Amino acid sequence: MIFELMMSLAVAGRYQRDHLLTFASPDALKSAAALHSTLREVRPTWFFASAKTWEDLKVYAAAAADQAAKAEGFLAWLGFERCRVFVAGSSKMPATAYEWWGAHGVRLLEGIA
Repeated sequence: MIFELMMSLAVAGRYQRDHLLTFASPDALKSAAALHSTLREVRPTWFFASAKTWEDLKVYAAAAADQAAKAEGFLAWLGFERCRVFVAGSSKMPATAYEWWGAHGVRLLEGIA
């Protein structure tokens, strides 16, 4: 949570124009399905999350995305079609996770670990 907060504030402070900074409610992080619902509603342009959140979302997306993603595209299905910057941080993530996201069109950057 601290990583997401600090990185989001730093980015918002650096690029002050035309930005709306939003935070997910605590309920959105209780499950990957809840986060998915929030992402589809908000459709972020920059997304910062902990390595654990990315891992949980990967497991959820790998299991649930096949049918829905084919219909509207994987990034749109997740709520990421407008997203330009994806950052994982707070702890180290395995290289296989970066490879999996990259194969699905998400160039995941590593933040503070």
